[in-house]
Amino acid sequence: MVVEMQAARRAYELGRMRTALVRAFIGTAIVLAFAVIALGRGAVMWGALPLAALTFVEWRGGALGRGGHRGFLAGLVTLALPMSVLRPCCDASMIASGACCTMPSICGVSGIVLGLAVALVWPAEKTRRDHMLAGAGVALGALSIAAMRCGGLFVGEALGLVAGLVAGIVASTAARAWMASRSLRAR
Repeated sequence: MVVEMQAARRAYELGRMRTALVRAFIGTAIVLAFAVIALGRGAVMWGALPLAALTFVEWRGGALGRGGHRGFLAGLVTLALPMSVLRPCCDASMIASGACCTMPSICGVSGIVLGLAVALVWPAEKTRRDHMLAGAGVALGALSIAAMRCGGLFVGEALGLVAGLVAGIVASTAARAWMASRSLRAR
């Protein structure tokens, strides 16, 4: 009986992993298509990050999966950020040549704005634990795609964008969890 239960559990998990991989390949293909259009062929080398992240959130499912899907949507927005936003002190010819000043603080501000905007697509969860899992999924999804954008930035700019994105996600996660706990106590 125990051996049959273990075999059934193994088959169940393998089926979930197979489904997660198929969905992750489709999602990653879409992300890579956007990345190649927005950033060029160099973005393809970062394709393993969203593939691994999407596979994991799809396989685990639940609040983590719902958050991961929203994070992927938010991450796509980072691909659409033009370099003129991330490097406002440069003109187009300087950006193209790479001979440009860097402004990590602008990247940080952009990341914070994106992170806070994630709250607009945040999944509604019933418990604090699920809010935190959804937040982890959002962060995982968004950061796995934001890494593609950061590949074309200087280290300080990349750190500013990622730190801002994380700060915005943490702030919106905490705010949503706090609001949910207050509404649960009110009932």
